[in-house]
Amino acid sequence: MTSAALAALTAGHPDAARRLIADALPRANGPVERAELIRLRARLTTWSGPIDVAAWAELLKVADEVADAAPDLAAAMICDAAVLAAYTRQLPQCEALALRALELTGGEGTLGALAATGLGIAYALTGRTDQAQPLLDRSADLLDADGGIVDAAELLLPAVLALVVQERYDEAVDTAARFLTAARSLGAIGLLPLPLCLLAHAGWKAGRWDEARLAAAEALSLAAGSGEVALELYAEAMLALVAGGQGRDEACRDRAARTLALSDSTGIGMFRVTANMALVHLALSRGRPQDALAPLAEVDRLMDGQRRSGMLNWHADHIAVLVQLGLHERAAEVCRLLEQEAPGNRWESAALLRCRSFFEADDSRAVESLTASVAAFSWQPYEQARSRLRLAERLAPASPDRAREQASEAHRVFTRLRARGWAAQAEVLLGSDALGGRKGELAVVPCGLEVRLLGGFAVLRDGVPVPVAAGTGAQAVKYVALQGGRVSADRLVEALWPRAEPGRGKVRLRNVLARLRQSGELLERDGDEIALVEGCAVDAVTFMEESAAALAGTEEQLRRAVARYAGELLPGDRYQDWTSGPRERLRNRYLGLLDRLAALCAGRGAVDEALQWWEQALDVEPYDEDRYIAMAALLVSAGRTGPANRVVRRAQAMLDRLSVPASPALESLATQVGA
Repeated sequence: MTSAALAALTAGHPDAARRLIADALPRANGPVERAELIRLRARLTTWSGPIDVAAWAELLKVADEVADAAPDLAAAMICDAAVLAAYTRQLPQCEALALRALELTGGEGTLGALAATGLGIAYALTGRTDQAQPLLDRSADLLDADGGIVDAAELLLPAVLALVVQERYDEAVDTAARFLTAARSLGAIGLLPLPLCLLAHAGWKAGRWDEARLAAAEALSLAAGSGEVALELYAEAMLALVAGGQGRDEACRDRAARTLALSDSTGIGMFRVTANMALVHLALSRGRPQDALAPLAEVDRLMDGQRRSGMLNWHADHIAVLVQLGLHERAAEVCRLLEQEAPGNRWESAALLRCRSFFEADDSRAVESLTASVAAFSWQPYEQARSRLRLAERLAPASPDRAREQASEAHRVFTRLRARGWAAQAEVLLGSDALGGRKGELAVVPCGLEVRLLGGFAVLRDGVPVPVAAGTGAQAVKYVALQGGRVSADRLVEALWPRAEPGRGKVRLRNVLARLRQSGELLERDGDEIALVEGCAVDAVTFMEESAAALAGTEEQLRRAVARYAGELLPGDRYQDWTSGPRERLRNRYLGLLDRLAALCAGRGAVDEALQWWEQALDVEPYDEDRYIAMAALLVSAGRTGPANRVVRRAQAMLDRLSVPASPALESLATQVGA
């Protein structure tokens, strides 16, 4: 019964797994089988209800009961509780449980590595770095453990947490991505939400915000559909955090409100700090420090009594807010308190250097401190760009050229992160008299608007649909978007009204632009050209850019690029001449991604997944004989002649409908499989 429940969990049916466990517990064959079921039930409870180590009392009690008969199982149950305690920052409990598990395992094997990792996380988060490091080094053993996919999923959480507390964020992202690839290849849908949330968390820290946002959005979709409310909360909180950093006002407030409401309704409070910090990042990015006071006060209340080490970046933001509001004495008091705490990691050390600069009257000493902060934040682009911006402000009076260099680099990073509020602050500085009023060649900052052309037409602002004037107004937006976001007014008139007199067409265009402005700025006139507003994204353009990189990248990049393709380009405009060329290019690129994914899966022996990608390609292009041949050949090589026979027969029927003879390759396969 345990295996059936595991299968249900892996397939994404946690409710079914719970029912199977509930039915099996009264009939358990002895205390060991009962303990295994209770352990699995505890795993399920972790992500579907309030996360509280006190609720694991039964688990620990049962671990004691089976300690003599099944010491490894008992140690595993105690390790589960230790990792949970580390994850929820209940560090004294984590330390006690991990020490107990280490004693049971003798520090040997995968369970010993798991106990050591849990203890190392507890030490790292309480400032005992020297003691933590040799223990955290054992986390590498977790990734090499020889076990099933469910065990790998359980070990992934401490392994990624270990990388995060060591500030090895890129490695954490890549580790979560590798697990996702393995889980997808096995069809283990039920195991995806947690690694997706971990990828989002590490991606935020690493400044890989687009990856973080996409991972959190997918996790939210999967978790919300399966009742895993803790992971739903995790995903909502990460989406709020990214939106806050990017200055997307409505999206951040909406996600933060959902996180807080879900926290209240479920009693899971661990993400309330994250939601409030998202609002702090939003206020800072938008240059509205007064809006950060309430969420900072709430964070202070939530963190009351907890050690400040590990949370110094929050207090650094508090100091920045107080300084911007002119509350210098209060800011200096907070900074003195923070300096009494030895920074627990590189992030804290770099943040403290930036804080000190606020209180340096001497520009040269402030520049020295900020230069050190920029260097110390070399692994964290967002925070480094914030330090660069502050450095540019202090350099401006005496060294405008150096200031311009720092502000331009900060603007470049903020633009890459789509942090348009911060980028706007950099633009203001670059356009100031202190820097000669020259912004130079700046990258375009996304404005929160997106035109969607794949699978149908829509315009969204920060993910919320925006009504667009129907008829000619919508056609104008579509045409400009398809032309790269900019087109001459004459070409647009010709496309919309091919038989209109030039003068009459221009009058009609002015009327269309006026109607569109009623829905908000979307198209704008720039001399003789009509363009999408600066920073407006187009999903078809984004898909082509990401897919080009994906074709030379990893399997996970290919999957994300495939997910970007929402369907045929403008299916409602199939017979417009100006859509046919782009439609074919997008379609061919999508098919290329599917073929590449299928080939990679076939190369590593994932036969069923390779077939799935080729079938997806045949849904789009059903008359491609080569794909049928590739599928049949793969099945033959796997010894599955029956399915290969059926694929060959499908290909033969397709060619008969077209009155086209079969190729020699297909005829050879037909002979092999008796088709």
